[in-house]
Amino acid sequence: MRCLMCDADMILIKAVSDDSIAVPGFERHTLQCSSCGDVEERLVFSSKTTSGRAADVPPHEAPPVSPAPTHENEPTDSPGFWERAFGKLQGRSDD
Repeated sequence: MRCLMCDADMILIKAVSDDSIAVPGFERHTLQCSSCGDVEERLVFSSKTTSGRAADVPPHEAPPVSPAPTHENEPTDSPGFWERAFGKLQGRSDD
């Protein structure tokens, strides 16, 4: 990583897994600049899980999806929105 102050290389001083986030795999990295000595702490996602929390969580299954309604199931005798709107403008009341 690069320093935000002087754009020099940052040296990793400490890496600690962060359990405050519900998603496993995040670590708090403490970095020090090799040039200006600025110390920064960054939240980094690590592909390796050190806490083992990912193994404890069962895989999530998607809920079943019902098929979209077809036009065969819709009633054909009721007027549509635009027909009702124009009917009200013309003074007809179907209600």
